[in-house]
Amino acid sequence: MAPSSRQALAGASLVALGAGALLCARAYGSSSTATGSRSRGSSSAAGSEGDVSTSPGRKTAEVKETSEKMRKAGDGPAAPKEPCGGCDCGLMEPGPIEGTMHAYERHIIICSGHQNWPKVVEAEESSLAESLFNLCLGAGLIFTKKVALAAKKAGVPKTRQVKISACSEPSRGREGTTDVIVYPEGLIYSLSRDDTSSLEQFLNVQLINGEVATQLKPVPVSYKKMVLVCTHMSRDKRCGRAGPQVIGEMEKALQERGVGPDEIAVRGSSHFGGHKYAGVLIIYPQGDWFGLVSKKNAPAIVDKCVLGTEGMKTNWRGNMADPGTKKEPATKPEPATAAAAAAGPTPTQEPKSAESASINGGGPTSKPRRESVDGA
Repeated sequence: MAPSSRQALAGASLVALGAGALLCARAYGSSSTATGSRSRGSSSAAGSEGDVSTSPGRKTAEVKETSEKMRKAGDGPAAPKEPCGGCDCGLMEPGPIEGTMHAYERHIIICSGHQNWPKVVEAEESSLAESLFNLCLGAGLIFTKKVALAAKKAGVPKTRQVKISACSEPSRGREGTTDVIVYPEGLIYSLSRDDTSSLEQFLNVQLINGEVATQLKPVPVSYKKMVLVCTHMSRDKRCGRAGPQVIGEMEKALQERGVGPDEIAVRGSSHFGGHKYAGVLIIYPQGDWFGLVSKKNAPAIVDKCVLGTEGMKTNWRGNMADPGTKKEPATKPEPATAAAAAAGPTPTQEPKSAESASINGGGPTSKPRRESVDGA
């Protein structure tokens, strides 16, 4: 995307997003403060109270509003009010799930070192996730309806270009920073929400220009592949119950096949979309998404998708660069009613001649259509 288009999109998205800030602040103001203060002391990603936002329109309320809209728009229904009773109970009928995710360019994965995330990770006050989300939102890199409208006016693709989530991978960067993994590049940056210069450089060079921000000294990930499994209990109980069991079975399968955690990393992840297909996971660096994963088929996912390239079509949701084509379930034809059968054949149901039946593959001995309907 040309820099001028990026700037036009960013400006249009900021104007559009600023209008709803006050309304959202009223909706979330009472609960956000408690969540933020409760979480700040537990994660290395928290940092201090500084603010990297450069525009008054980019507020925490907008983060929460946008995150909630993203969830409602395409990420499945909300969590059930009561526990489902288990993860392997067949919450969803098997069926085509290809095309049930959105394409995106990059995934920013914050290494929180725990799985006790708030319901909306990027809405956690005074956190690195909030700062990164604000910056990406202001640059038009987060897909929302308002940003999509601005993209249409600017004549640029309405792609959800950046996805932000957290994972259970511990942060091993220098003190005062948090490790952030960027895929598909497979690079680890050590960032701090208080270092405005580094965050802006990360945004402009790595995320917008698609180049390695060498001045920030990123290092490549040490493992060949990373599997992110959603375990976000506070967001959805289905993922919260299914995810840990899927991780356990995958780690067991890898160990049985002589593959260590230093080669394939399986990590719990915060919500990234489609929790109604729990268990859900992403395999990097290829960026393939899978759903309806359970303890039963987790070993097959390891063999065919993690270690092999055969794939599992029935569980494949799409790829970060190619979401596939969403397939609607086939509708069953309505059975003939007794009244229709008693009424006799319609003009289009006249009995076929032997010659006609032969042409259509039925052979000269085929029975007329009326006999098959009437059951004679």
